[in-house]
Amino acid sequence: MENLINSELEATFIGACLVDPKVFIDSTLTTNDFGIVANQLIYAAIATVYEDCGKTDPVLVAEHLKKSRNLNRVGGFDTIYELQAVIVETESAVEYAKEIRRLSTKRGICALASKAISQAKDMASEPEHVAAQLENGLTALQFEQRKLESYTALELSKMEIEPVKWLIPDFLPSGLTILAGPPKIGKSFFCWNMALAVATGGVAFSCIIIPDEHNVSYLSLEDPPALLKDRLSMMSDEGDVLPRNLHIINDMQGKKLDAVGLKALGKHLDETQAELLVVDTWMHVSPEVNVKGTAYDIDYNALIPIQKFAHQRNMAIVLVTHTRKAADIDNVFNQIQGSVGMQAACDTLMMISHDSGAKTLHLSGRRIENNQFAFTIENGIWKLEGTAEDYYGSELRQEIISLLKEAGDMGLSARDIIDLTGKKDKTVYSTLRRMVINDDIHQPKKRGGYFHRDGQVDEIDL
Repeated sequence: MENLINSELEATFIGACLVDPKVFIDSTLTTNDFGIVANQLIYAAIATVYEDCGKTDPVLVAEHLKKSRNLNRVGGFDTIYELQAVIVETESAVEYAKEIRRLSTKRGICALASKAISQAKDMASEPEHVAAQLENGLTALQFEQRKLESYTALELSKMEIEPVKWLIPDFLPSGLTILAGPPKIGKSFFCWNMALAVATGGVAFSCIIIPDEHNVSYLSLEDPPALLKDRLSMMSDEGDVLPRNLHIINDMQGKKLDAVGLKALGKHLDETQAELLVVDTWMHVSPEVNVKGTAYDIDYNALIPIQKFAHQRNMAIVLVTHTRKAADIDNVFNQIQGSVGMQAACDTLMMISHDSGAKTLHLSGRRIENNQFAFTIENGIWKLEGTAEDYYGSELRQEIISLLKEAGDMGLSARDIIDLTGKKDKTVYSTLRRMVINDDIHQPKKRGGYFHRDGQVDEIDL
């Protein structure tokens, strides 16, 4: 069996780095590529010294090891001297680095295989989970070996890059979208509205025209076929033929959206040529992530592979999830279940909230400006009424005018109007201010009461 650590080769390469800084600069090796701990420590010291002063001088390296209390662990200054003293040429260092990387990769594969064998023997471990961890580990090794590629700004300006794909114009672009909302608010109906409109190339939300039809796949992991059939019938006109290019998956057969699940999903998407994928809900397919760190790290690392998957295919993926009850006045999207790592890893954020007589969709993204839209729902059909500011403002204006008309000469204070409408203070104050400016209502005295414009004005401050 091949020896997976070549101590002489590692020592020669480190000696070359100490003699010629260019060897270290051109190297793509990491500390972990060395199989001997002493060599890992020395290589790490070389990296630190070079970063600090642009040199790989053996005296400086030894001094750094001494300060970090590692000099004796590597064999003392004599070892550092011996490493560089025998080097007469450094031209072969590139080949040495390749061999060190090859052996490092083999060690990594053996370690992954050993862990997989151990888990496979454990009766409590699911085979697919073991396979997913093995594939994720192999993918990580592959990424570690890739050389970083770059291009200039000029080269970028001349590249032919495929433009962003809008599945719903100015509303749903390609990439990863998180759609969140409280239970029973109608998230699934909202998604089916999008899916049907995109698949038929029709009209989304009763007003957004979709020029072309696109193939759609829908992972409906909570609703059984009988319920789906009823819902689709409810959302369709009598006699309508439901689209053939809208494919439904009810069971992921225990697969999560890790390396194994994405590979299986990729085969389905290749067959259906889907450009929109709805995952309803994320909880059913969120993978276990073997990452030590914060909740942010876990959520981010779970979603980034899915985002890259969407970008590689130039498609839109919508992940449906829930919100928590606690509100956040600074950032409404912080109500999305999970950490802010969820927000960081996606391209577009959608969040649905309750409002009086309607629903509000909060929308934000890398290609979309922050905005809020008002929707009404009837028989499962979501209808876009316009921006939330215009819709609720118009509704509130009419309510204020009615209240002031009823109040007559007495008028009403801002606090009276807030209590009577049940609206938020900020919303009422801003609406009253606009109405006074537009001469929709009267406010004879600063900080005074408000009156209907066709009524008499009471000069007494309220």
